[in-house]
Amino acid sequence: MRKNIFFIALLVLFIFILTSCKADKNNDTVHIWMYDGEYISSMHNSLSKVENYCSDNEIPLEIHYYTDDEMTDDDYVLKRNASLNNPNNIVWGGANEMCSLPSEHANYIKIDNYKNVGEGFRCLSYIPCSYIGKIDLVDINLLNYYDITIEKDMLSYPEYRSIVFEMIEKGAEFNNEYVINKMYIEEKAAKYMLPLNIVELGKNINDEYEENLINAIKEVAQEKVFNYECVNQRSSKRLIDLKTNLYLTVAESIDMDLWNVPYNGEPGIMKTVDSISDTIMIFKPLYITNSVFVAENVKNEKVYDVVNYILSTECIKNRCYEAEDSVQIYTLKNDVSDELYVILNGESLLEFKENNKEDLDRIEKIINSNIKNGNLSQEYVELLQFDVLFNTPNSSLYEFISNESNKLMNGNISDDELKKDVDNFIAKLKLRF
Repeated sequence: MRKNIFFIALLVLFIFILTSCKADKNNDTVHIWMYDGEYISSMHNSLSKVENYCSDNEIPLEIHYYTDDEMTDDDYVLKRNASLNNPNNIVWGGANEMCSLPSEHANYIKIDNYKNVGEGFRCLSYIPCSYIGKIDLVDINLLNYYDITIEKDMLSYPEYRSIVFEMIEKGAEFNNEYVINKMYIEEKAAKYMLPLNIVELGKNINDEYEENLINAIKEVAQEKVFNYECVNQRSSKRLIDLKTNLYLTVAESIDMDLWNVPYNGEPGIMKTVDSISDTIMIFKPLYITNSVFVAENVKNEKVYDVVNYILSTECIKNRCYEAEDSVQIYTLKNDVSDELYVILNGESLLEFKENNKEDLDRIEKIINSNIKNGNLSQEYVELLQFDVLFNTPNSSLYEFISNESNKLMNGNISDDELKKDVDNFIAKLKLRF
């Protein structure tokens, strides 16, 4: 009898030890979550580097990588978020990957390289590593003609949009009605504080938001300014003031990496402008390409080491030499000194650079002071899209305002039907967060 009790006790102890070991292993393992299509190609290389780093430092690692063949984006988010309560979870990817994450996160101060991330980006619950942006150059001579004085080195897109309507009030007549109509809807949405931003996420979608949206739609319908027949015009066609025959945008870059090769902006005509003197810079941050989120429950402090490595120049530097990734702008304070950017040179650019050296130097100083080296302010960070261009909550918002105001203006919808449409639209918006 005593022998049986002894063996039973020994068996229980053995099971307890095995269970404890398994629990310890689960608490030690670092988990990285990624969804196919939500990270740029060179992150494949970075992922293998992270795997090697964990192997070299004896950090247990498990990659949870899913494709859209395996599950939908919505199903992936449900599976991922259900696991974030477990210890040591990292979410790594682009703008879409950062949607629908909890606001609570780990203590990023424990990540050494976090101090190297620009202050303007620290308002987010995740850590952006890079994003895509665009630069346009606006003709100061045209602004002067309409007695508009700019005292800033760099303007945001909302500021640029407001200037366009100030010029129209002072008599300017622009050739592209589609672009003006688009800006009109954006301005109306801004007046009623409807556009969403990545800092506040969806927390302000409440009863007041619903009321403001209805008022914006009614105001657009009442003013009858929006032309619903101009949708076939090209949105990419540059604005020309018909009174002066001057382009508002002298030059525009395709992406940030081409800022020093300003194109004339005409669709299908890849030609540099002759001069960029007498211009002011408009910077448009578009969307985040690479970012990291660390869930709140951390049992293994090595999680911070892994993220620290992801944010290191050693891990990041190789990304910028991938052709499709060279357009990225980094969020790090040392991105210029560590040569994370590819400088485009070529014989075809020599004449342009010689003729515009002073202005190129001027613009480069503005870029380094306001954009690169982690210097982008929170005002601009808030303009980053939630997800890839043309599929954002705000673009859906502008389209909704246009469509509903058109129905209202033509008497095709009652107030009750409008409220129902608004309720349905807001319900869809909330699903994005």
